[in-house]
Amino acid sequence: MKNPLNVLIVEDSEDDAFLIIRRLRKDGLRPHCERVDGEAEMRGALASRRWDVIISDYDLPGFGGIEALELWKASGMDIPFIMVSGVLGEDVAVEVMKQGAHDYLIKDRLDRLVPAIERELRDAADRRKRVVVERALDRSEVQYRLLTEQIADGISLTQNGRYLFVNSAFAEIFGYPDTECLVGRNAFHHLVEGKREVVLDWVRQLEEGEGGPDSFQGQCIGGDGRAFWVGANLRAITWQGSNAVLLTVRDITEVKEKERRLEEESALLRTENRLLRSSMKDRYRFGGMIGKSVPMQHVYELVAKAAATEAGVVVYGESGTGKELAARAIHDMSDRRGNHFVPVNCGAIPEELLESEFFGYAKGAFSGAHSNKPGYLDHADGGTLFLDEIGEISLNIQVKLLRAIEGGGYSPLGSVAVKKPDIRIIAATNRDLEALVRAGSMREDFYYRIHIIPIYLPPLKERREDIPLLVEYFTNAQGGARDAAVMDGRSMHALLEYGWPGNIRELQNVVRRYLTLGTLELEGVSPTEVPEPEEADVRDLQAAMKCHEKKLLLMALEKNRWHRGNTARYLNLPARTFYKKMKDHQLNSA
Repeated sequence: MKNPLNVLIVEDSEDDAFLIIRRLRKDGLRPHCERVDGEAEMRGALASRRWDVIISDYDLPGFGGIEALELWKASGMDIPFIMVSGVLGEDVAVEVMKQGAHDYLIKDRLDRLVPAIERELRDAADRRKRVVVERALDRSEVQYRLLTEQIADGISLTQNGRYLFVNSAFAEIFGYPDTECLVGRNAFHHLVEGKREVVLDWVRQLEEGEGGPDSFQGQCIGGDGRAFWVGANLRAITWQGSNAVLLTVRDITEVKEKERRLEEESALLRTENRLLRSSMKDRYRFGGMIGKSVPMQHVYELVAKAAATEAGVVVYGESGTGKELAARAIHDMSDRRGNHFVPVNCGAIPEELLESEFFGYAKGAFSGAHSNKPGYLDHADGGTLFLDEIGEISLNIQVKLLRAIEGGGYSPLGSVAVKKPDIRIIAATNRDLEALVRAGSMREDFYYRIHIIPIYLPPLKERREDIPLLVEYFTNAQGGARDAAVMDGRSMHALLEYGWPGNIRELQNVVRRYLTLGTLELEGVSPTEVPEPEEADVRDLQAAMKCHEKKLLLMALEKNRWHRGNTARYLNLPARTFYKKMKDHQLNSA
């Protein structure tokens, strides 16, 4: 393969372009790269015709990957065009491959990039050789026979429905030991019934000068009984004074199988997404998370998307918002759910123990190491490693973790053996990781490796409508709750008005104390200071929830200037449900 390689990168993100360039260099290439992010820039770059490969992002603002693909096709340049995307999308992959892209890669699997480039460059070289062969046909049969044996594609010459000539590659593709097994036989007898008659009619039209399709794909049964797919090109030529048809074929079984798998996976994913979204509608529980509010419905959607990929995830949120529950939900919905979920509190491990805890140690590694001890990465092999307080780990551990998850493996303390685990990392933090990168406390490459899908958990004060649901859940989960006092409307109102600096964890503790002691204790609020609810007759949990629901409806209506359709959409409610709630709360005449 040519090295250095001229690479045109169609990408609006400098960071993503940098990751692509770094991967090319890491895999031994010396790329000369230029980045463009708009139609005019790409047209100008293509005009130079100096490129060996084009790598394009699928999703560009104002100028998408499909438009870039069309510009490349219009240029007539026979070079690889590889599409990349930040998220998994089998339906998109199928579409861009059908539109002419040579491959489709996910950005967190750039390890496939260089092998894809090498494969497509070889194919392009074969195509150019094939063109040389076709042009040489009109000059000399001897030259033709010599050249056709030098390329991987199968080549045959047909006249009056029979093979005049086939090269060795053609015989091999169709399952014959030598070319003489085919010369003189009926052409296209390998094609499955139905397709055979159609192609023979096309060939007849070409031989008679009537024109016709110049390519086709079809299923065949070889001389060895093997079923396979071929892609073929047809060209009418003059051979020894008579009309003939030049046929070039390639075994495309692997490509068709890949398309079939992508179609099946795409259909399955669409079905799963449809079922998931319908089950999430008006849902108050998702995995271990509780909540029916609009912010939590958005969190559920992101969790579902993250579970469908292997991309790195960072869960952001204040202390007590349920970051580990979100991580567990991702794991439990993913293909890794049958393996271990290993939670690690990075901030609770002393610096001097980090390496042995993460990577383990071998017997005799240090004084007191009487036996081998597996680390967190061993326990999480095949599953998910959840790193809480990810911002607390040292740069040294970041380097070793990055090497392990990118396939380089790791060695336990005191051992030279290299282990290569299959793990997915989900991280969590309440800190600004970008600020840590700028401050030098977190490596940039480590940040980009784990920070593919960010999920932000809202604090409890931003989802107050979920408080009654959470109280009900904690009440039912509390042992001996049957004998506890039912929370009255006054207490529920106090919970709804409180600021909750400790979020859900604080609410859980408050409910436990209430059920145990029968008194409501809120930080900075004495029982005598509990504010009165707006409705004088609110006395139990159900009534408190109804009172708060009316309050939320009024707030939403005011925000949307009493436009009912907009308010229903704002609350993420079906119109019929919204109108019924307005009627229940006697808001229709307001």
